[in-house]
Amino acid sequence: MKPSLLSIKKIGLNKLLLVLLFGVALLVIAIPTEGKSKENKEEKQEEVLAVTEETYEELLEKRLTEVLSCVEGVGKTKVMITMKATGEKIILKETPYTRSETLEIDSEGGSRDVKELSQSDTAVYIEGSDGSKVPYVVQETKPQIEGVIVIAEGGGDIYTIKEIIEAVSALFDVPSHKIKVMKMKEGAS
Repeated sequence: MKPSLLSIKKIGLNKLLLVLLFGVALLVIAIPTEGKSKENKEEKQEEVLAVTEETYEELLEKRLTEVLSCVEGVGKTKVMITMKATGEKIILKETPYTRSETLEIDSEGGSRDVKELSQSDTAVYIEGSDGSKVPYVVQETKPQIEGVIVIAEGGGDIYTIKEIIEAVSALFDVPSHKIKVMKMKEGAS
């Protein structure tokens, strides 16, 4: 007998067919179809839009609420954050300048040296995959937090209030006099 027939008999024809079918199934799953890839792109774009629709303020409020609710003694919480101003995007600019120097001599023998320097700022744009041009952002600053209000079930306990104020102050670099902690009324959620 040949070695290949012997090894097929050892493995078993059923097991070999099963492995072969499994391999074909993996190939079918792995090959993306045109319709699926378009659907995936649309889903990803919708997710990005959903994230960008939620403001930075709301995101911070949500995350702070989740974190504080996990602390012993705090209980359920509601958080409100106010901002001083919106964030800022700093874009890359090209600043070419021209320099000229002229020496003027008048008919009476006097001279005048004229120096000119002109400069213009032009934003640098990058082209997106859809052909749109967007300014190239070098740095993006987040808005500064003005104040924070935390309404918590445990807001009546002095120790809990102190812990909440210290946590918020550490997270957002907000002075303690800009943080107000209050007790949540019963039945509110």
